[in-house]
Amino acid sequence: MDKKSGVDLIEARIVQEFVDYDFEDDRRLLIPFMIHNKIGFLNRNKDCVVEPKYDTFIGNCYSEKDLIKVGVQHSYAYERKNRHPDIYTRYKYGIMNAFGECVIEPQFSGIIIGSKSLIVRRAYGYDYDGAHALLDLNGNVIIPFGVYSQIEPFNFGLARCKNHVRDDKNKHIELHGLINELGETILECNKRLLPPFYGKYANARSKQILAKIIKEERPRINLSLLGLTCNETNEDFSKLDVNDYGTHYGEFAGSYAQDVMGYSDDVINDAFEGVPDAYWNID
Repeated sequence: MDKKSGVDLIEARIVQEFVDYDFEDDRRLLIPFMIHNKIGFLNRNKDCVVEPKYDTFIGNCYSEKDLIKVGVQHSYAYERKNRHPDIYTRYKYGIMNAFGECVIEPQFSGIIIGSKSLIVRRAYGYDYDGAHALLDLNGNVIIPFGVYSQIEPFNFGLARCKNHVRDDKNKHIELHGLINELGETILECNKRLLPPFYGKYANARSKQILAKIIKEERPRINLSLLGLTCNETNEDFSKLDVNDYGTHYGEFAGSYAQDVMGYSDDVINDAFEGVPDAYWNID
């Protein structure tokens, strides 16, 4: 954070003229460049691998296994009660590999890249029933849209999944389950409520519950996906690092979704397509 301007420089990109750039010092396999506000990619031999056609990108390729999230802008309208439709401009995201090949065409409003799979979210509309799907790293469908209302980011090799139903009084009920990165069901979505365990929500209590589940469900869990072995204890599990998804705040400061409901910038961007007012659709 720059103290004078208050600008968060973590995501900043330094702009240089092509003739001044030192390709030999850049370790990336794909080097982004921009012409007329469109982004393309060069290799280290200065060959154009991907022509300028993207509006944004997230990530870098330092090895052949790395993936880059690429995005193009799209606009859509959201009709509010007693108001004229609001028009929003957001990104549709896809996945590009280290060879510049488009593994997934930009079509999703959010993509979370895991070690074994991708969590993707629908790009259009506000139908949050079944808005998430799970794909492998080649774009093949593991869990299609409609199976779960929501799939949260993976942590410790597991993701909490949700379904929403209505009881006899037409009240929303949230059911929780667990899947691993291969899409295998560890716990069916039922009345068992599980605490969130990623980002700022990962605390000692949630880790204890997960450790208990891992112990109970060990025959059905691929421990290698969790970074565990059969000899490791619950105490070892509780020491695993927590990723920082869900820890970023400030972009949507002042909104009810962030200030009152506590949703982070990451969640609002991914789950609500960057529209904080849309949080009520999944309550």
